[in-house]
Amino acid sequence: MTRPIEKMRTTTQILEGVASGIVDPDEAIEALHMNNRAELLNALADRHLPPPKPPKEQVEAELAAAMPLLLRMEAAIRGS
Repeated sequence: MTRPIEKMRTTTQILEGVASGIVDPDEAIEALHMNNRAELLNALADRHLPPPKPPKEQVEAELAAAMPLLLRMEAAIRGS
């Protein structure tokens, strides 16, 4: 399976991929020969790009974990 970063040829493409969440920040750091996430965040900021989004799977898992609590809170508010 081809990773998205393998099709990207420019720094801008890689940074836009990181900002949109399709390129792993650690892969971008390696591909761009950076030392750490601080350098990556500075490069994104220099191009007026947002910080990296978490992977979709992570967002969905966190939402699934939070939903029962949110629903209990809603029920408690309606019940009072």
